[in-house]
Amino acid sequence: MRKGLTIALVALVLAAALWLGVTTIVRAYVFKNSDVIMAPVWAGTPPPVEASVVTADGLTLHGYYWAAAGAKDVLVLFHGNGNNQQGVAPAAAAFTHGGHGVLVASYRGFGGNPGTPTQAGLFADGDAWMALARKLLPPGGKLYVLGRSLGSGVAMEMAARHPVDGLATVGGYTSITDMAPWIARPFVRDPFDNMAAIRRVTAPIILFHGDKDPIIPFACAPRLRDASGGRARLVVLHNWGHSIPPDILAPMLWKAFGR
Repeated sequence: MRKGLTIALVALVLAAALWLGVTTIVRAYVFKNSDVIMAPVWAGTPPPVEASVVTADGLTLHGYYWAAAGAKDVLVLFHGNGNNQQGVAPAAAAFTHGGHGVLVASYRGFGGNPGTPTQAGLFADGDAWMALARKLLPPGGKLYVLGRSLGSGVAMEMAARHPVDGLATVGGYTSITDMAPWIARPFVRDPFDNMAAIRRVTAPIILFHGDKDPIIPFACAPRLRDASGGRARLVVLHNWGHSIPPDILAPMLWKAFGR
């Protein structure tokens, strides 16, 4: 009896260790390269000012902000995996053309920020950046959110939680769970279920997606559009992969929003 109980306990400990080990590996893949610090290089555009927020759980995160100059709009940009606020900010300057304000958000554990990234954590980070964006928004201005790849999950949830005038994603996925190999799906602890979130978004939605995307299959885009009840507009980026230069995307985005 005692021997059987011991064997059962050992098996339980081993199973728990295996579960923890695999989920840790999966989470590291979802949030890979999160701590790489890059030095921004500003070229051709006046540099932004540094911005920071304090999350509900007390973390101070750093980003960048270009104030609106002429246009009253503010765009909150949520970057993708393998990047951070320092790396994405120089390219984000393209969205300021025409006088638009741009707030480059960042996440815990990315770009030297404190904390460990999780879905709940990134949503808390997004809430803090959205609160700052609302404060920075000029009177009568419109607030937009843009999420690329991993950031599409944050942007989608923020547009569902907060009043915004438009949501755009680039290379958005249906869920992280869908993107994982079937054998790893039970171990995904950060699903970022965009299919569920998009149903809660009432603002106009633009889904940009390259039809040659090798990372997030193009098939995700029509599925998201359908999940929105057909309200989302799908913009096919013909012959583009997972990335599109911001100087090409920026005018497309503002035109799509009629700005």
